[in-house]
Amino acid sequence: YKNISFNKKNKTFKLDLKFQPVRVKYAEEATILIEISIVGEHQISTDTDGEIIASESTYQKERLRTLEIELKQLKFEKQQLVERLETTNEELQSSNEELLAANEELQSTNEELQSVNEELYTVNAELQGKVSELTTANNDMDNLLKATGIGTIFIDAGLNIRKFTPAIKDQFKLLQSDIGRPITAFVNTFSSENIYADFKEVVVKGEKIEREVIDDKGQPYLMRLLPYRLDNDKTDGVVASFVNVSDLKTATQEANYLAKLFQAIFHHSETHISIIDANQHIIDVNFLPEDYHLKKEDIIGKALTDFLPPVSHQNINKGFIDVENTKSSTFSIPVPFPNDEIRWFENTLIALEDKGTSSGYLLISRDDTRYREIEQSVRINAKIFESVFKFAKEHIIILNEDGIIREINYTSDGFERQNLVGRSILEVTPPDYKDMIIEGLRKLIGREEECIEYEVEVLAPDGQVHIYLNNMFTIYDEEHLERIILLTKDLTDVRISRKKLQEAKDNLENQLQEGSKVLVQKNQELEEVNNYLDSFVHGAAHDLRSPLTQIKGYLSLLPDIDDREDRNSATRELLDAALRMERILNGLIELIDFKKNTDPIIRKISLKQIYQETVEDLQPYINKANAVLNDDIPDDLYINYIGAYLNSIFFNLLHNAIKYRSYTNRLLIEVSAKEEDE
Repeated sequence: YKNISFNKKNKTFKLDLKFQPVRVKYAEEATILIEISIVGEHQISTDTDGEIIASESTYQKERLRTLEIELKQLKFEKQQLVERLETTNEELQSSNEELLAANEELQSTNEELQSVNEELYTVNAELQGKVSELTTANNDMDNLLKATGIGTIFIDAGLNIRKFTPAIKDQFKLLQSDIGRPITAFVNTFSSENIYADFKEVVVKGEKIEREVIDDKGQPYLMRLLPYRLDNDKTDGVVASFVNVSDLKTATQEANYLAKLFQAIFHHSETHISIIDANQHIIDVNFLPEDYHLKKEDIIGKALTDFLPPVSHQNINKGFIDVENTKSSTFSIPVPFPNDEIRWFENTLIALEDKGTSSGYLLISRDDTRYREIEQSVRINAKIFESVFKFAKEHIIILNEDGIIREINYTSDGFERQNLVGRSILEVTPPDYKDMIIEGLRKLIGREEECIEYEVEVLAPDGQVHIYLNNMFTIYDEEHLERIILLTKDLTDVRISRKKLQEAKDNLENQLQEGSKVLVQKNQELEEVNNYLDSFVHGAAHDLRSPLTQIKGYLSLLPDIDDREDRNSATRELLDAALRMERILNGLIELIDFKKNTDPIIRKISLKQIYQETVEDLQPYINKANAVLNDDIPDDLYINYIGAYLNSIFFNLLHNAIKYRSYTNRLLIEVSAKEEDE
């Protein structure tokens, strides 16, 4: 619009108005730029491109039309205002009513506030109690931290000290006045460990760090760094604790050593060891017998009663019941093996406890079958030996390693048993023979000789001089001397007979010179018989060693054999050994009877029969050596000889063949006999 009249303070001005739409950034509504120019006051732009220029008359018309529109608008707005006033009046009346109601509500609220105020007083009292409890709890926490004995320090996000326990002074030289100061400003006892870097890492990452550190004295500590978290789970520092673990480390090393020791025993022991859990199921077993029908993997995870025969279930269940009270129990069970073999196993069940509660069991099993057989055999042999010892016709004297008489089967010639037992053999030996006895004992104990033989003349309590032939030998248990056995035979009658024969010979020589040759021949025969006697007694003593050794072995095992069948077996073995001793003693009796002229010692005997009896005596040795015996002895071959002496010859030959055999090849013994022309 150009040249528009404008009156101000009785002055007329000419104005130019320019309306131009503009775009304003971020403006939600359209914006119009109004440019006002006073003619004469400002330079008017001559650029009219895009502009509409109107005259004053047009402006006046436009102005009038605008005023009319505004008048209509004012009337319309007046009408709306009246309507609004009426509405407002109604609303005010309604609001007045609402205010009255609100006033009543406020009065009611005031009463409620008074009630709430009273409740606040009550809550305040409770809060004061809570504050007191928190104070007590804080004191308890402080005392707890002091009582733990664990060095603990609280550090904020800036690595400044918040709080610490007294025990931390072993690692940091801190005073109460140091709270609030940086922890990095203090020297610690872990000079070789960069622990402050770990503090910073926990603050940054908010993750726990736990590792072992060594102080300047070489003591190991467990350093545990935990993030100090606020209610919003934000990390606002570090809680550092240091625990001396030297004792724990030592205990751990000992535990590792014991674990390795157990593993070594478990994997290399020749005894069956089973580990059983609390539910009585097998966790592991070191090994099973090679000839057992089940494998290791077949029994893992099973209970003993799942694969062992029902006859053993009662003992197994009783063992588990007993172990709960006694912590260990022992029981025996039969276990079937292939070929209908039954083996007995001695089991020791041990309870494994963890904090007083049973966490499992350890089962140690040993094959006890052989021991049961030996025990039974020993019991039998003991009975046999007891019978032999009681009824043998020779004096059997048992000495200990010091030469003290411990037992004697019987006495004669006026000697009393109670006067001999408990005394040294040297005390009852004539003085002239003591040095010989001492030397003999030295050789026996030093194992220079297996058996010594000697004769002594003793003045018996009956007043007669008796001549005794003695054979002394030792019994060893491995390397330990157990007993010394002395076999004594009274040769008085034999020597008297020999003396009488010699006197008769002298008389006959004096009376009948021509009969001297006959007497010499008889004398030679008697000498030969005496030599046979001496040799046989020596051989008999040697032969007695084998059954006596066997009897001694069974006797040592007999007290440990509980099974009746095993005891019967041991008794049979002892009986067999006694029978062999009986045959040897019968041979001695034959010689004695010969001296008494009660029974001829040389008679017709079957060579085959004597050989077979000897083989029966040596059968245990033959079986043990796995030897093969072949014989070619005619059944109808007979010789005139001393039966007991021939038996001793066969026994020594076969026993030496077995004793000195080669252990690399199987032993083969061939025995043959044939009759030759005279």
